[in-house]
Amino acid sequence: MRFDIGKSIWAYLINRVDPKSLWSRYIFALVLIFSLLLISHGLSVMALQKSGGDEELVNVSGKQRMLSQRILYFAHMTVSQPSEETINILAQDIQTFEQAHATLTAHPHLSPALQDLYFQDTPQNPSLDHLVKLYLKDVQIITASRNHSSEQSLNALQRMEEVGPHLLLNKLDMAVTGFENAAKNNTARLHLLQNISLLSAGLMLILESIFIFWPIQKAVHRAFTRLETHKERLEKAQREVLLQNAQLAKVKEKIEHDALHDPLTQLANRRYLDLVLKEKIAQLPVRNEAISLMHVDLDRFKQINDTLGHAAGDHILCYVADILREKVESFGFIARVGGDEFVILGDQSLTLKDVKTLAGDIIEALKQPVRYKDNLCYFGASIGVSFSSPELGGQENCPEQLLANADIALYRAKENGRGCYEIFTHHLKKQFAKTKQVSDEILAGISRQEFIPHYQLQYDAITHNIVGAEALARWQHPERGILSPFHFLDAATQLNATKDIDHIILEQSIEDMMHWKKVIGTYLPISVNISAQRLIDQNLVRRLENIQVPAKYITFELTETIYFDGVFEKLIETIEAVKSTGIHIEIDDFGTGHASILSLQRIRPRRLKIARELISPMTQSESQQNLVKTIVDLGRSLDIEIIAEGVETMDQADLLKDMGCHIFQGYAFARPMPRESITKTLLTQNQTLPEEGTPSLGSSVA
Repeated sequence: MRFDIGKSIWAYLINRVDPKSLWSRYIFALVLIFSLLLISHGLSVMALQKSGGDEELVNVSGKQRMLSQRILYFAHMTVSQPSEETINILAQDIQTFEQAHATLTAHPHLSPALQDLYFQDTPQNPSLDHLVKLYLKDVQIITASRNHSSEQSLNALQRMEEVGPHLLLNKLDMAVTGFENAAKNNTARLHLLQNISLLSAGLMLILESIFIFWPIQKAVHRAFTRLETHKERLEKAQREVLLQNAQLAKVKEKIEHDALHDPLTQLANRRYLDLVLKEKIAQLPVRNEAISLMHVDLDRFKQINDTLGHAAGDHILCYVADILREKVESFGFIARVGGDEFVILGDQSLTLKDVKTLAGDIIEALKQPVRYKDNLCYFGASIGVSFSSPELGGQENCPEQLLANADIALYRAKENGRGCYEIFTHHLKKQFAKTKQVSDEILAGISRQEFIPHYQLQYDAITHNIVGAEALARWQHPERGILSPFHFLDAATQLNATKDIDHIILEQSIEDMMHWKKVIGTYLPISVNISAQRLIDQNLVRRLENIQVPAKYITFELTETIYFDGVFEKLIETIEAVKSTGIHIEIDDFGTGHASILSLQRIRPRRLKIARELISPMTQSESQQNLVKTIVDLGRSLDIEIIAEGVETMDQADLLKDMGCHIFQGYAFARPMPRESITKTLLTQNQTLPEEGTPSLGSSVA
């Protein structure tokens, strides 16, 4: 238990003491040691002084003993043979003896034994002081007598002989011995004190070593250990900092890369393009060179994205990026600037011929279908090209204008049927400005409800009775009058406004159907054209469920160009949802697009409408008749009704009737008319419309 307590105290002293507090201890110990050394030095000085004093007393005492004998001798000489010299010597010795005695008796620190020896006076044992005084008195009697041999002198000499040789001499020997012993005792005591002082100083050094230097050494050792630990930690921290700096550099590099690149395709983004374009244009006046800019826009990409989903769209975009990298290689800068828009900035080595060749190669490469999962995705690309050169100067030579010029050329490429490229010219820019004016007027016309339906009646191929009508979109322009789709369809398509026009035509057609119901007592079946934009509207089916006329009297016409092999599953789902409401499906312009037998089997439309481009040359070409007959037979074999569109003459009608066509539509029977004219026609013919089996109507913005 005691060992544990001592060990704990030792551990506290060694390990727990604050190194800062050791300095005060250290200073205190130094002061104490210095004091002990001073004391030791003082004791040494005192010992030396005391030793010298004691030695002097011993010498004086011994001299006094010798003088006592010498005085006795010269006293005999004075009495027996007096002379001036002898008397003078005796007088001088007496004086010295007396001074020695005074010195010895006046010493302040006589030992008790010497005190008794000198001053303890008894009749049997007179004190040394008493004997000395008697002795001096007798010698003075001898020296003071004029007759040194007188009786008085002889008596004095006799007393001296009785006292001096025996009693006084013994007492003086005892005094000498006493002073010697006192000197020895004082010296021993002083040496003892000196040794104690030295031992104390040594002990203090030992204690200082134990309680100060050893803890300090331990503290220093701990400090060095901590320093080593801190050094290791610091080195580790430095390594971590270097690693973090390297990681930060990578992160910074990645951030800078991400800030200038498209995360999906890893091509440059619009910001990076602007930087490069500004730099290149700034160098044009110096290098006297021209650069080319190609704006690539994907055709039918939105349908893929909206029907198969964004994953399919991302797959297409990455595929296109790879194609562009392969084609452009090292002589151009590629950037993705929008959803399905890419820009190629050609370097100064590309000529106009090179740019045209490159644009054609890109378009051909992107015509190839791309497989995504179980679907073949058909799309294409349209390209607008613009050039910049130092000769153009001014605003034409700024990045924004160069991009705007390429956009104008791209717009014209799309107007020309897509899947082609167009080179920017100033004439093209003027046309674009005009088209933009039309686009603005279209948007204003939609907001002012200027789009109205005109109806072209459809007739039974055998009885020539009215069996329905197709709603055709017309623009009731406030200045130019009634305009056909030829004047606004392309611009509306570019604006993504066809779905809005389709919606307006459908709503107006439903109102007209309700009007004719009141007038003739039954509904006139109407077909309305529905664009791809309208078909992928998520709210379409919900709106169709709330229409105010029986759905069986309405048919949606789908242009064949929005269908092709590997038709989108989402599009199929939408078509099935539309059919579930009771609305019929009809394929318009069959024979001019991409529809196949597989497409027809999957869509299962109620009717096929043969395109007017196939009907018109039929009477002059037997091969054309055979082609139309094949389409009719295909439809009948799939239990699909056939409508012939664009029947201009009765000869065409007779041929089509013989082929087995079910319904006619064209100028040979009726032109497109507004609602009032249709009402008059229905009342004039006064025929009963069939309840079912007749076509319906589509907002044919065509």
